[in-house]
Amino acid sequence: MRGRLASESARQEAERLVAVYREPPTARHRKAVELVEEMSLWGLDEFMDADDTQPSAFIVPRCQWQAAVLFRFMDTQYPATVSPIDMVDRFREREWEKPDLVFMKTETSRKIAALAEDFKSAYEEVLAYMRRLEKAEVVYQKPGKTFYMTYDFKKKLKATLEALQAADANRDVIREVYEDIEKLLKPGGGGMPDFEGWLQQQANQHELAVQEFLANDDLVYGIVENLKEIEQVIQKRADGEWEELPDDLMGLPLVDMVNRLMQTWHEAEESAGDGWRARMENP
Repeated sequence: MRGRLASESARQEAERLVAVYREPPTARHRKAVELVEEMSLWGLDEFMDADDTQPSAFIVPRCQWQAAVLFRFMDTQYPATVSPIDMVDRFREREWEKPDLVFMKTETSRKIAALAEDFKSAYEEVLAYMRRLEKAEVVYQKPGKTFYMTYDFKKKLKATLEALQAADANRDVIREVYEDIEKLLKPGGGGMPDFEGWLQQQANQHELAVQEFLANDDLVYGIVENLKEIEQVIQKRADGEWEELPDDLMGLPLVDMVNRLMQTWHEAEESAGDGWRARMENP
């Protein structure tokens, strides 16, 4: 009789833990969200399950702890390795595991899995993910269930980093000319569109993501040269020399802004006499 009661109690507890396991994520970690975005920039979306709806031993979305695992691999230099236990310990410190499933032994999880095949402990989830990365040739497994990122994948990431750095440098070059035009137009009260939104529009015209657009040196060169031509024309207008604006205004509402600028310069010249230019350049 006691054996039956113990067995019934164990079954009920297992069912309760399965129900906990199947509860959806209840928390989002701000830094982990940023980490997911960073991993996406590195082109690692295929290794993160952003729209995952499968049950989990964690309270954070699967893609967040996956991003943390990826970052750990990127940050670990061979011969150092990463193990599922290492990661679970880190996640436990952050309180990412569902409280009722913390410190679950593999033997216990296997017994529960006899009732629900999809049930896994936090350790088993992380191990399964690392083996998925191994199958994709992202990491290599050493004896003892420890892993490290492969040389070829590190090399791929290095190339990605160089491309990201080049794209950031191109963004800075474009922004510099863009802001120079903005400064020229400021005395007239003209407000340039938000730079990031405008840059997105330029990328959209070529059916590219912004990072892809910025990585294309030919497209960047073209946009910088067009902006410089616009800047030169506005400067000449401000100096009293007439010149037509270019046909391609890069989606910028410049006609009205330049007209307002010219009107402002004219009014300043009439009211301030010889000091009109200094007054305009230092409002």
